[in-house]
Amino acid sequence: MKRLERNTIFSIVLFYFLFSAAIPISWARDNSPQDSKALEVAVKNDVLKEIASWDSQIVFLTAKNNPIKTLEEITDPAKEVAMWGLELFSKVGNLLTIAGVKNQSLRIIGDAYFPKLFLENQQLRLFVSWRKIVQPIIDSGGGVEIKFIESKKRPLRPKTAEARSGIPGME
Repeated sequence: MKRLERNTIFSIVLFYFLFSAAIPISWARDNSPQDSKALEVAVKNDVLKEIASWDSQIVFLTAKNNPIKTLEEITDPAKEVAMWGLELFSKVGNLLTIAGVKNQSLRIIGDAYFPKLFLENQQLRLFVSWRKIVQPIIDSGGGVEIKFIESKKRPLRPKTAEARSGIPGME
């Protein structure tokens, strides 16, 4: 009887240590930012300010095979932009307005499509969701996380007549 109790106690202690060690490791892996693998996309400062006001667990993804380079290149949001979570609908719409995107017909895609999201939706360029559920898109769905950075482009200044002609005093 004592041998059985010792084996049972040993098994319980072993199980506890193995299980308690696995929880923090898997939690950290699933919720850690993917910045080292993130694709940088330059945006206007207004767009960065808007994104900074959002919950830090909201992430942006783009297609590995057809990545977005700027938000301004979105011409048909109904086909090129989607999200998971109705609560993100107005946020994404506001973000696109700030970025200068017109015609904001947006769509919501369910998580059943995540394993092949960008592979089966070839026109999809931007997907917005919560960090805790996007791993299948990154693992097998053809997606890569976006990290927005400030655009360093300076606004174009119109050239004067003198500058266009190259002749001083020419107007």
